[in-house]
Amino acid sequence: MAVLGMVVMAGASCADALRLEPPGETTTSPPAVGGGGSGGMAPVPCTSNSDCPEPTGVCDQVKAVCVECLELSDCGHMQGTVCDQGHCNCPHEATWCGPNDCVDTETSPDDCGQCGFTCFGACAAGVCVDPWVPVSTDDAPTPRARHVAQWTGTHMVVWGGMSSTSASATLRDGGIYDPSTREWVPTSLVGAPSPRQRAASVWAEDRLIVWGGLDGSTYLADGGIFDPATNTWEPMSVVGAPVGRIHHTAVWTGTEMIVFGGQDDASVQLNSGGRYNLSTDAWTATASMASPGETRRRHTAIWDGSNMVVYGGFGDVGTNLGVYMPAVGAPGGRTYDPVANAWGDATTLGEPSPRSRHSAVHDGIRMLLFGGYNGTTSLGQGFKLDSGTWAAFTGTAPSARRDHTAVWLGDAGVMVVWGGVDDAAGVTGTGGVYAVASNSWTKPTPLALEERQDHSAVSTGSTMIVWGGFDAVNTALGDGGVYTP
Repeated sequence: MAVLGMVVMAGASCADALRLEPPGETTTSPPAVGGGGSGGMAPVPCTSNSDCPEPTGVCDQVKAVCVECLELSDCGHMQGTVCDQGHCNCPHEATWCGPNDCVDTETSPDDCGQCGFTCFGACAAGVCVDPWVPVSTDDAPTPRARHVAQWTGTHMVVWGGMSSTSASATLRDGGIYDPSTREWVPTSLVGAPSPRQRAASVWAEDRLIVWGGLDGSTYLADGGIFDPATNTWEPMSVVGAPVGRIHHTAVWTGTEMIVFGGQDDASVQLNSGGRYNLSTDAWTATASMASPGETRRRHTAIWDGSNMVVYGGFGDVGTNLGVYMPAVGAPGGRTYDPVANAWGDATTLGEPSPRSRHSAVHDGIRMLLFGGYNGTTSLGQGFKLDSGTWAAFTGTAPSARRDHTAVWLGDAGVMVVWGGVDDAAGVTGTGGVYAVASNSWTKPTPLALEERQDHSAVSTGSTMIVWGGFDAVNTALGDGGVYTP
C-alpha cells in the first residue's frame, strides 16, 4: 500500500509519464484503446486533455502527445494496472486478461500460462497441476453425443451425432480441434453427408471416412470422405455398398476400410460387410461370416496388420436370436483376411466371457479388451489376446461398465479406459490406466471431467482427448478434456 501511495505522489509532482518498473523489467500491456499512443499506435498531438480521445484522454503537456496515463488514477478504467511510461500496464508478474483483470498466469487456475487457459485444479508455474486439462469451448461444435471422432496426427475431427435423445435430432456438422493452440474450426457443410448418429469412421492416413448410421428411422448405406487439411468433403460411391446399418464396426487396413456386422432397419443382426477402396472409390463385398455365431452387433473390431479381429457382440446362433458371444458352439472371436476374403476363428483358449458394448484397442502387437455387458450385468474384466492366447489383466481394475471409451497411448505404453455406465453409480466419470508391459492396472484416472456416456475419445499418442456425450440425465454435452496419464 505504501508503494502505491508513493506512485500517486510522484504522478502529482511530475507532468511527464511515469516509470513504475525497475530498469530492465518489462510489463504486459492491455490492448491499445483510443488514441493514447500505446501498442505501437501513432502518437496523437495535444495541448490539453480535450484533444485526446477517451478513455485514454490524458495530454502529456511536456511531450505534447496523448497518453493513457500520467498518474495511477488515470488507469481506473483498467483495474489492476499501474501507470508505466504513459501506459496502463499490469505489474511485471501479471498479464492483462481483461476486461479489468490483471492476472498472474503462473498461478491462476482460470488463466494458467495464458489468458483463457482454464485448469480443472490448481495452476503452478504456468502449468495445470491436474492431469486433466479442459478442451476449449470457444467456437466449439454444438453439444452432441453418438458422433464420430478421429485423430489426424495433429488435430481432432468431430462430426455428426445427435443433439438430444430425440430420433430426429441428428447432426451433419462438426469441428476440427487443435490442442496445441486450443482452437476450433467448423467443418464445412458443403458436400457433407446427411445428418446421422451411430455412424462408423476410420482415419485413412490423411482423410476421415464416415459410413452408415441412423437418421430418424432411416438406416443409412452411404457416407463421405473429409479432408481436414482443405476442410472439404468428397462423395463416396454407393455402388455395391453394404445395406444400411448401425452398431457396426469399421477398420482401416492401409488401403481399404472394412465394415462388418451391425443391425439393419428390421432390427436384424447382420453377418455381412464390405470393403471400400479409397483410391478407386469402389466397394467389394466381404464373405459372409460362417456359422455358428455369424451375426452380431455391438461387437468390437481391430486391425492387427493382416486381419480384422472381431470379438463379442449380441447375435444369432442357429435358432437362438438373442445370444451374447461367445456362446455354446460359437467362438467369441473371429478373424477376417481380406486377401483371402475368408473368415477364421480367433483362439478360444482363455477367452473372455460373453459380452457386448465393451471396448477394444490394438497396441501394435495384441488386442486389449475391457468391460461390456452380458445381458444381466456390466463387466469389469480386462483381457489381452497375445501370441494366440487370451490372458486376464492383473491389478485393481476400474469399476464394471459398458458404453465407455478406451484408447491406446503408444508413447506411454498404456490403455486408458474412461466414462460409460457403471451398474452401481450409473453414468460415470471414472476410469483407469492399464500398462501392457506389467500386465496390470497402474492407477485410476482422477475425477475432473463431468461423467458421460456415448462420448468420443481419441489418442494423440501421449494424451486422450474426450469430447461430448450424454450426461446422467441424457443432456448432450458440448465440452471435453485432455488427459495425460
